[in-house]
Amino acid sequence: RAFALAARTALARHQLVLVGPTYWIDREIKDAIAAADLGDRILLAGPHAGEDLVRFYAAADLFVFPTFYEGWTSPPLEAMACGIPVVASNASSVPETVGDAAVLVDPNDPADIARGMCRVVEDAALRESLRAKGFARAAMFTWERAIRSTVDLYLRLGAAAG
Repeated sequence: RAFALAARTALARHQLVLVGPTYWIDREIKDAIAAADLGDRILLAGPHAGEDLVRFYAAADLFVFPTFYEGWTSPPLEAMACGIPVVASNASSVPETVGDAAVLVDPNDPADIARGMCRVVEDAALRESLRAKGFARAAMFTWERAIRSTVDLYLRLGAAAG
């Protein structure tokens, strides 16, 4: 729905590629695409991983992640690591994950999502800022750092237990 709004303005020359499983909302997504008459501009790519997924990121001008709930989310960080500007949900743990390296939007409001997408597409300075901040943000989340933090936590807990 957000793309249908944005496709009339700033995203008039863009295509929407939905990567990932659609499961129970498959019919709803296909109905929305048909209602907006955007079947020629929206690709339902299905689930992808590894190098295949990296190719999708490499071809993207923008990554949009309007999720309602995530406990921990890596897709925005993956996009950031690939230099893709991110528009993400302001709900759940997403703001904590993306920090100031994304434009945050209300996932319940297609118009707000569309505004976020248009802002990034229309503003070259914002895109470059998001790219730079995204690279820095993604670099904060490494397996080495996760292991080090976990070991440090166990050491502190062990010391506290005596």
